[in-house]
Amino acid sequence: MLIAFALTDVQIASISPLGLIIKSGNGTSPLTDNQWVINFGGIATNGYSTGVQVPVSVVIFGIAGGISDFCTILPQKNEN
Repeated sequence: MLIAFALTDVQIASISPLGLIIKSGNGTSPLTDNQWVINFGGIATNGYSTGVQVPVSVVIFGIAGGISDFCTILPQKNEN
């Protein structure tokens, strides 16, 4: 699933209340232009200014961090 988020090049469910979209930035910084976000509740007609948008990188690194933490805790539990 992480690879699917990282390698996709199309928006998924862009007109629904929950989807993977490209949100355009304000043009002041290359880091904020065209950022992939997971959209919760925003609508396309107003440029997704409503709702909550979570950057995909936050989700990917959060899941990867949880997996790595689990992999370090699991051997410790097996020793006891």
